[in-house]
Amino acid sequence: MKKIYFLLLTIVLLLTSCNKGAINGYVTYQLSEFATPAIDQYAEIYITKDNVDTINLFLEIIELKENIHSYQQTIKRTNNQQIIDSLQKEISKKELLLNNKTPNERIFNLLSNRAMQNLIDIEDNKRNLKKIVDNEGLYSTTIKAGNYNIVAISETIKKNNFLERHGKIVIKQVTVNNKEQEKVNINFK
Repeated sequence: MKKIYFLLLTIVLLLTSCNKGAINGYVTYQLSEFATPAIDQYAEIYITKDNVDTINLFLEIIELKENIHSYQQTIKRTNNQQIIDSLQKEISKKELLLNNKTPNERIFNLLSNRAMQNLIDIEDNKRNLKKIVDNEGLYSTTIKAGNYNIVAISETIKKNNFLERHGKIVIKQVTVNNKEQEKVNINFK
């Protein structure tokens, strides 16, 4: 009878182990587009099946706002009318996209709160896998096959917005297949 249980347990363990793959990657940060990437040691990597749409939308809006601000600063520094006209067109396009995503400040504040709660839920969910980037800039894990979101939070680069004040966030999607290794590198800029 013990031999049968041992055989069944062995079969179950083999079947379970066959349904796994791996995720690994290299994590860096860059302070400017001209700087050499450096290791973002102690960055946090969350591997989750949780929905990250609210966080993604918030990050898209922040990027649009940053682009508009950058274009406005460039306009102030130049006298070239062709550059000014081109940047004004880009600002108009970005503002239209921004208004479609958040038509007013109240909706933006609601989105900010939801995105923060979404991030807190991901960090607190015990089913999510958390990895810390080592001193060589690497993270790695074995995980059950499936579709996942990787939520990476920088230890080095902080932003001024509500959500990223403790670390810039990068989100990537990955599909893990049986017995395969997926490489997901992250560079915070």
